[in-house]
Amino acid sequence: LLEWLQKRRLVAHNVKFDTWMTLAGTRHWPGVDLEPNVVWDSAIGQKVLDPIDLIRLKDTAVRLGLDDGHEADSAEVLANWVKKAKLGKNIGTKTNPRYDLVPWSVMEPYARIDARLCLLLTLLQMERFEAGEGAIHRFRWQMELFRALYKMERRGIGFDADACLATAVEVRQEIANLAAQLPWTPPTLAGAKTYFFETRGISPIKTTEKRGDPQLDDETRTYLMGLEVPGAAEYDQMVRLENADNRWYTGWPTRIGPDGRLRTSFRQTQVKSGRMSVERVQLHAVPKDGTLAEGIPSVRQFFRPKPGYALWNCDLSQAELRAAAYEAGCQLMLKMLAEGADMHGLTTLEIFGIAPDHPDFKIKRDVSKRLNFGGIFLIGPKRFQDTLAKEANLHWPLSQVEQVVYRWRDMYPEYKWAYDKWMDLAERKGWIPLVGGEPSYFGPRDFHNSAWNRRIQGSLAAFLAKWLIMVERHYPGTQLLTVHDSIVLELPLCSESELVEWKGNDVEMVPPIAAEVARLGAEGATRMFNIEMKV
Repeated sequence: LLEWLQKRRLVAHNVKFDTWMTLAGTRHWPGVDLEPNVVWDSAIGQKVLDPIDLIRLKDTAVRLGLDDGHEADSAEVLANWVKKAKLGKNIGTKTNPRYDLVPWSVMEPYARIDARLCLLLTLLQMERFEAGEGAIHRFRWQMELFRALYKMERRGIGFDADACLATAVEVRQEIANLAAQLPWTPPTLAGAKTYFFETRGISPIKTTEKRGDPQLDDETRTYLMGLEVPGAAEYDQMVRLENADNRWYTGWPTRIGPDGRLRTSFRQTQVKSGRMSVERVQLHAVPKDGTLAEGIPSVRQFFRPKPGYALWNCDLSQAELRAAAYEAGCQLMLKMLAEGADMHGLTTLEIFGIAPDHPDFKIKRDVSKRLNFGGIFLIGPKRFQDTLAKEANLHWPLSQVEQVVYRWRDMYPEYKWAYDKWMDLAERKGWIPLVGGEPSYFGPRDFHNSAWNRRIQGSLAAFLAKWLIMVERHYPGTQLLTVHDSIVLELPLCSESELVEWKGNDVEMVPPIAAEVARLGAEGATRMFNIEMKV
């Protein structure tokens, strides 16, 4: 089958998944790379042609009259077969479905249905593009983005699993130390609920819908710490470390490939704003040093280049602030950006009334930095309180958070005007234009008050996609990863004499390819957003 497919032009629905599976092969047969054979992704085609509709193959086929919808759901039928076959413990579960064990006599009808529907949908999309229903150039651009993302995933990024697992031991020891300090035993969630809501008699602020049981989530733990309940701070830190261990320190090493590389999976068509999200390994949310516990290093220090190479991160600096300041016409922020002023420091001075020589300046400047990036999208006090708790381990009472949020809005009033302007446009038209002119539509499940956020973040996402495509065209094989507004490169080590000067926020000496990638990003973003962008 794979040899036959290698001689054909291929179409698929969510083609990146299929190319990964055929590349991986099976227990008995090695895989092949079919990406060069791919000519059409019908999921991408649907996203371009019908942007507010669901793009799942079955739903789309029924909606467009390609299928009557009477066939039983294949996943349900196959899952039932595996369950009834009783093939062994944990086989047939959601995380281990093992459809490969289903005999062809059961599998064939559903394989035929999906292949037929995908081909019919592709032919219909080709007719619709030919008739001018959609912009074919957007489809081609998205297909080129698929190829760039697929190649980045294939490369992966080096990761030191042994060092990470050694740190996991330290994390678990710190968890044990915190558990020993708790005023209840055993140190479980059930024990914590009993202690806080029964022994201490504290009324829960959140309960489950069905049974009305008290919840002990991030928000509730922040509330308990605000009340200074004994054990609340220790329990919160313990939960944070347990999550970090499961997610990163123990979790990531188990997902490394045999080549020592860690791979995320990019979701190209699932985020309304246009920004890419990732799954499998969350490489868009890597904690910084000092955000978990004193002495516990961040997992970001375990990324490794292959021998003879180095990792470089080309980051579009303050991209959201710069784009939003220009679009909103925020004169104060534009002035600070033009002068190269310490915007976060000046915000700290204005809101908190403290100068750089104050002992709390560093902490308050970090708060101001987070407030600047959230405030441009009119972040609310409650959400900003949650952000401080999760990302900075700061647990401020809501009244204090409200003060700083509303002082920020008074300092930069233009963002409220921009927020209202774009929300009104989305309500009236049902869509808004991104900065580059591409339309962004609002469906029945979308909130119009996200229009200003979408104008900025969606436009940056559109630019980032173009940047990734340009880098893959000009410097194939170099980019490994993208994190929001940055591209991670793996480049050969070079001598000091080969380095060239790059002027971003500071002057750096970098490899020539890194400088060229940065130039493509800075010049392209500056042209698109009409404000100087720096990498």
